Amino acid sequence: MPVDAAWNITVQWLAGDLACRFLMFLKLVAMYSCAFVTVVISLDRQSAILNPLAINKAKKKN
Repeated sequence: MPVDAAWNITVQWLAGDLACRFLMFLKLVAMYSCAFVTVVISLDRQSAILNPLAINKAKKKN
């Protein structure tokens, strides 16, 4: 977001091509990691709801 704000204010990119590519890469990584974490949390919650006693069974086997 700060990169987009700087672009909208100045309408020019002063940091160079490499910095632009790197910041766009980081922007995509942040977006996809946020979505991935949301999916992992929802799958964890689903397994906890569907199999509420699975943790107790796993502890007894050890």
